[in-house]
Amino acid sequence: LVATPEALKGAAYQLRSIDNSYFKNLAASLLDAAGDRQTSIQLTTRVNKHLVHSLPTDRDPVVLVAARPLNEFDLLTDLAFSYAQTSLYDLEENFDRLSYKARADLFKILLGSDQRPGMLVYKFEIISEPKLIHDLLREKILSGVVGQTPTPAYGYDIDDQDIDDSTVDMLQRCYDMSLKLYGILQASKKSKLSQLVVLNGHRQRSLVEIDLAGLNRLNQFSKSSENAITREIKTRISERHPLIARHYLGPI
Repeated sequence: LVATPEALKGAAYQLRSIDNSYFKNLAASLLDAAGDRQTSIQLTTRVNKHLVHSLPTDRDPVVLVAARPLNEFDLLTDLAFSYAQTSLYDLEENFDRLSYKARADLFKILLGSDQRPGMLVYKFEIISEPKLIHDLLREKILSGVVGQTPTPAYGYDIDDQDIDDSTVDMLQRCYDMSLKLYGILQASKKSKLSQLVVLNGHRQRSLVEIDLAGLNRLNQFSKSSENAITREIKTRISERHPLIARHYLGPI
């Protein structure tokens, strides 16, 4: 539920009139939320004022924005350091002289020996239904999420396997009406109200992060709840870090 700052303030003023400490504290929290919401709206307006908008209709719904480390063999010296009797610099010099196969064999042995937070991080830009983000957060697969302002512009998916044609038609009319209302409110300069007509099934764009712990959980999640987005995430990881993907995610 997205509430306008005015609605939050109205509720806060009503609660504040009740002679009860709990409701007075709740009213204070609502006023803070109204201020945060107003700031968010103002920042959104300021940022979008300077942008040329385009919708990624021809772009993949999953884009690997960044991976740390860039090269998976950059982890090798960190993983081997605690087992060696030499400096990090000397380790790097020695590993650089090894063949690819020798480094890969050693890497496979050391993978899983160190689970330090932040040692491995992937950042993705994805376009998906909010429910998937909620599911990935619930399963603790994502270590960070930044979502954009909701919009119906990225479309929607209807899983019509278990519903009849008339219900599918009703759902499509709901989405069409939502898009129409959104356009009307945007055109009338009421952008802060336009978010109220975005449906939960509309796809949204987010930046998400997955660390080493999330990688392990992603593999388990995919076994029971595989979908196009998680398959693409695994594919992108395997393209960037094939040895790591094979170790933590198995065959892809």
